[in-house]
Amino acid sequence: MLGFTLTPEQLDLQQKAREFAKKEILPIAWYYDEIDETPLPLIKKAYDAGLINGDIPRQYGGRGWGLIESVVMTEEFAAACPGLATSLFDNSLGLEPLLLCKNEPLKKTYLPKILNDFKLICFATSEPNMGSDVAGIRCKAERDGDDYILNGTKYWITNGGIADYMSIFATTDPDSQHEGVCAFLVDRDWEGVAIGRKIPKLGQRGSNTTGIKLKDVRVPKENVMAPPGEGFVLAMQTFSRTRPAIGAFAIGAARSAMEFAIDYAQKTPRLRY
Repeated sequence: MLGFTLTPEQLDLQQKAREFAKKEILPIAWYYDEIDETPLPLIKKAYDAGLINGDIPRQYGGRGWGLIESVVMTEEFAAACPGLATSLFDNSLGLEPLLLCKNEPLKKTYLPKILNDFKLICFATSEPNMGSDVAGIRCKAERDGDDYILNGTKYWITNGGIADYMSIFATTDPDSQHEGVCAFLVDRDWEGVAIGRKIPKLGQRGSNTTGIKLKDVRVPKENVMAPPGEGFVLAMQTFSRTRPAIGAFAIGAARSAMEFAIDYAQKTPRLRY
C-alpha cells in the first residue's frame, strides 16, 4: 500500500524551508520582481542554510536527498514566490545531468566545488528556434582531436546570467536528430562563452533568464558528460527526475492563492442586498 506520510526528517526539512520562505523570500519577493533582478544574497543564504545542493550524493560529501525532499522544499519556496523559487531550484536542474552521467572523474572534480564553494550551475537545452524539442538542437559540437568545439546559442536559460558552470547540450549533426546529441559541462569563464542580456518576462522576474552565446568554445574531453548518441537520453532522464518539482511550484503558488483568498473573504464585509 502506498504511503504519503512524510518522515520526521522530511517534516523537519519542510518546516525549515517554510520558515526560510517566510523570513527571507516573502519580504523581498515583490521588490525583486519589480526591478527584474535575482538576489544573489538570497541564494547564498539558502546555500548557507543547507537548502540547496541537498541532492548531491553522500559519496561526494552531499546529503543525498531524493525527489521527495526536493518537492517539499520547492513547494514552500514557491508559496512565497515562484520566481525566486525557480532560481533556488535551478542548481538541482543544472546538477542533474552531471549526477546522472557516467563521467566519474568529472563528478569528483566539480561536485565538491559546487558543494563547498557556492558555485551555481544552469541547464541549457533550449535555443532560439526550439524549446523542449531536444532532438531539434542546432548548437554545433565539432570534434577536434579529443576535444569538442562548440558554436551556437542557448536561450531561455534560467540562472544563465549568474551561473558559474553550465550543462550544455549540443549536436554533432543537426540532421541526425537525437543520434547526434551530446552534453558538456562548460565553465562560464572559458574563452568564447558570452552571456546575453536578461530576457524580459511577463512574470517571475525575480528569476534570472538569459541567452548564452558559444563561439569556438573548446571543451576538453574531461568535460564530456555524454558523447554523441547519449546526450538525448541524458536530457530525457534529467527531465524525468526534475519534472516532479514543476508540480510543486504550482502547488505552492496555488496554496498561497487559496490562503490569501480565504483571508480576504473572512475580512471583507458581506454585501447586503
